[in-house]
Amino acid sequence: MKIGKLLTGTFLGLLIGITIASCKEQKAPESISTEEMPEIAKADKTETALAIENYFPGPNLMKYIVLEDNGLALSEDQEKTLAKWREMNHAKIQDKLMQISQLETEIKSLSLAGVEAEEILKKETEAEVLRSEIANTKFLCHNLIMETLSPQQWESLVTGYEKDFPFLERSKIMQVMKHVNPVPNYMKIIESDSKVLDLSPEQESKFEAWRLEYHPKMMEMANQIIDLEREIYTGSLQKEQKEDLLKKVVQINQVRTEIVKTKTNCRDMLMDALDEGQWQILLERIS
Repeated sequence: MKIGKLLTGTFLGLLIGITIASCKEQKAPESISTEEMPEIAKADKTETALAIENYFPGPNLMKYIVLEDNGLALSEDQEKTLAKWREMNHAKIQDKLMQISQLETEIKSLSLAGVEAEEILKKETEAEVLRSEIANTKFLCHNLIMETLSPQQWESLVTGYEKDFPFLERSKIMQVMKHVNPVPNYMKIIESDSKVLDLSPEQESKFEAWRLEYHPKMMEMANQIIDLEREIYTGSLQKEQKEDLLKKVVQINQVRTEIVKTKTNCRDMLMDALDEGQWQILLERIS
């Protein structure tokens, strides 16, 4: 790796410190007691800080439960049971979403700072643990809803949810890549700003060889995640066992790790091939 490519420890510390400080300004919503919300429909009136759909691939059934016009005709006992679950778990889930968002921001900062892959992957592992914990909690929520609702209410819930909240399709490749990993897409900048970077024929040849070898692999892994997320969404509505759904979450985490590894290897290759001026231009284009 060329001398001067890595940021100094002082600047790196400042960069990460600013990132963490900005994320800490976001607070998870406070828990609401059942006495303060006699009806479940009142429980979800406040804006959530982060959309769970970006972090959990399964259906967010409680989102439909709290709709005033869901047509489920819940009994008072059913409302109390589901409201109690939300009171106990909603704020905890929001807190974990905030932690994942913070970790992803740190991963991006560490990547831009040229930090070694090992440190980046530690952050990714932390995020994966939180994703698994959220998934486990949400699957338990689904089980509770299935047990609480009558068969007719469950069928009405599934029909209404699929209609109002279908599986989120991400058709544009950049949307997919941003969804499946937090590491910057360095090669995309190389492609779009090659003239600004003033690449030599040797550099262009090296980058094209990398692209030809790894781009199809990246697309395959990204599509694998999307397919697994679709299976989790569908499986949840079809009452698939929690253990089987969690296995797919583990698979998604494994693919995410491999994507982060590959993207970081790409960054290291670029840091070695570009001169100092080109690397700085690349960073400016990303940040």
